[in-house]
Amino acid sequence: MALEVIMEIAALYHESLLNFKIKDIMEEKPKCLNRSKNINMSDRTWFHKFGRAFYKVLRAFYVSTIFYYVPFTVIFGMWNLHSSG
Repeated sequence: MALEVIMEIAALYHESLLNFKIKDIMEEKPKCLNRSKNINMSDRTWFHKFGRAFYKVLRAFYVSTIFYYVPFTVIFGMWNLHSSG
């Protein structure tokens, strides 16, 4: 019964995409002309400069935690559990 409901939801979602009005209006895919990495820091407002610097600091912290700290923690945890057992 539950699988039947899940399949029905997927079918309803697919049917709703078939009559999507924006696809009929737009002929071409929209293009992103202004990327934030292409804007010079001198052209930004102070608020935007602070936001960009804050984003870079948070991103560096996130990347260093996820890609460096977590794998070593898992390896150390496995070694610690193995040696104590």
